[in-house]
Amino acid sequence: MGGLDGTVELSPVAQAPDDEVVDRLVEYYRRGNGEHEDWAAFRQSMVDDRRLVATFVANLGHRHPP
Repeated sequence: MGGLDGTVELSPVAQAPDDEVVDRLVEYYRRGNGEHEDWAAFRQSMVDDRRLVATFVANLGHRHPP
């Protein structure tokens, strides 16, 4: 059975519609869903919801003995 080992890095909480965290959330949304119908509303909701970005950083994969 395989597994992953790593850490999760958390960004700061979104503070303003034009901050770096919201830019990363927009990029993440675009990769999965394409264009949003109202980017201004999306950006504001990321701030209102106090969203952040969690990034998993993998170390080497490993196998557990059977």
